[in-house]
Amino acid sequence: MKLSKKDVITTTTFRHLLIIQVLSNITGLVGPFIDGIVISNFLGSVSMAAFGIATPIPIVLAAISGIFNSGSQALAGRYMGRGQVKELNSLMTLVVLGTTAIGALLTVIMVCFPASVAALLGAQGEIVADCADYVRSLAFGVIPILLTPVLVGFLQIDQDGKRAVTSALIMSIANAAMDILTAVLHLGMFGMGLATAISQAIAVGYMLLHFTKKNSKLKFIPKGMQFSKLTVILATGLPSAVYHFCNVLRIGALNRLLVNRCDTKTVAAFSVQNSLTPIIMGCIIGTGVTTLLVCSVIAGEENRRSLRKTLAYILKLGVSIAFGLAVFVFAFAKVPLAMMFCGSSDPELLTLVTRVLRFFSVSIPFTMLNMILIFYYQSMQKNGLSNFICIFDNAVFLIASAYLLSDLIGSDGVWVSFLIAEVMILIVLAFIVGFKQHKIPTSLHDFMLLPDDFGVDVDHRMNITATSLDEVTTISEDIINFCEKQGIDSRRSMAAGLCMEEFAAAALADDGSARKLPYVDIYLTYKNGELKIRLRDNGVPFDTAKLNPDNTSDIGDAASMRIVTSLAKDVSYSSVLGLNVFSLVL
Repeated sequence: MKLSKKDVITTTTFRHLLIIQVLSNITGLVGPFIDGIVISNFLGSVSMAAFGIATPIPIVLAAISGIFNSGSQALAGRYMGRGQVKELNSLMTLVVLGTTAIGALLTVIMVCFPASVAALLGAQGEIVADCADYVRSLAFGVIPILLTPVLVGFLQIDQDGKRAVTSALIMSIANAAMDILTAVLHLGMFGMGLATAISQAIAVGYMLLHFTKKNSKLKFIPKGMQFSKLTVILATGLPSAVYHFCNVLRIGALNRLLVNRCDTKTVAAFSVQNSLTPIIMGCIIGTGVTTLLVCSVIAGEENRRSLRKTLAYILKLGVSIAFGLAVFVFAFAKVPLAMMFCGSSDPELLTLVTRVLRFFSVSIPFTMLNMILIFYYQSMQKNGLSNFICIFDNAVFLIASAYLLSDLIGSDGVWVSFLIAEVMILIVLAFIVGFKQHKIPTSLHDFMLLPDDFGVDVDHRMNITATSLDEVTTISEDIINFCEKQGIDSRRSMAAGLCMEEFAAAALADDGSARKLPYVDIYLTYKNGELKIRLRDNGVPFDTAKLNPDNTSDIGDAASMRIVTSLAKDVSYSSVLGLNVFSLVL
């Protein structure tokens, strides 16, 4: 698919956010790998078993933070699309306080009742003491663990995604150093949990420093918080929690199936797949979260065309990335992947693990496709559909087909079920879309399920994208002609045309920034008697002092900007996601 100039700013922003999101996810997974290596080599099998028993704790915490993260990102995207910076600050403050409150409650429970938590997780006999020690010390890291994904999302919004990646690196290095120190000082599982807690706290502290900077657009402002928004956040973010809880259910059900119907080596092979899955899912979920944020911004603008083009681009890029991952896993399933986990001393296990990984690789592109759809529907606040895909894809279809096919073809039935579940959900989704649209879905637009009143028709909207000063000269005339066709009076039409021409010229001027190519995108809509104009560019932040009607100095500079803002019903400006966004309503 060839993208026009109108799509470049959005797609470039998506790629940048995607890189940061994926790097943050993958880097953050280094810690658990290091924990497992140190525990297995220095603390023994009982401690390793306790570590395995406690695995659901990080998954549950990820589910909770996922609710706040994805829910707030969807809402934040709409605020950005409307230029509502104050609401964005209040949202961030509300989400951080809400996450911290839940984290504090969980901390108290884990500190006061660690043995009960360990028993609830399934610890028995000699494993209980080590598991309880780990639970008690890990409790001190619950709040930072919950806050990390939330802060990463807002750092991206405030153009400091590099800090998110750096914080993940700091956390991994600190965790590794303290794990080794724990082993040397014989601090046991209590020390291991404490190492994780401290490293998480260090990373969160480093991220929080961003919001103390003078040039930070986002600030923690308790004033104006709307607690009613919590219900919207929780409802919108629920699919993320559903996904994680279904993941726990799926792993438990398939482990039980393999233990009852297969031998120990088959169970071990599935454990290897589960060890590799988080890294693959780091890329896939990173793509999904980025989809949520970018599509939410466009949804806030109600730009039907841009939303369709952007989603098509995301699907193409995401599936291409997933296909590359699938090819890598399939090609290197034996060496080094299987060899890294089980060595060469057991040829039978090596062959089985290789087979499992190759079956798994085939499902990766379909998993990416479904994950993008899950987060897209979240961005459009179609939470029921997102939850449906999460539950039936990751649990119902997979578990049902695994139990059925394992009776027919043995353990291979379990491995092929991952692909079957992904394909089945797409087929069922097509039936759902067809039912809602009252026709057979034949295009991406059908699957987007946009409301009839979303955006405006082609006669009442206009997109202008310029990449050079030479193109700016026609912008004013195009906008004036558009306004006149809508029946807007000549004064407002002339002011809007001249204002946007001046904005575009300022955005495309040489600003000394490192951007490869300058872009300015102007989107106009006329709906319900209101002319809405949104200008977006990838240059340096705009000097808002030019918009002050009382500013009489250099009257020739930005004079038309001041005239049009004095006529406007509403004016807003924000600089987020590396973009300047100026919106006004005439």
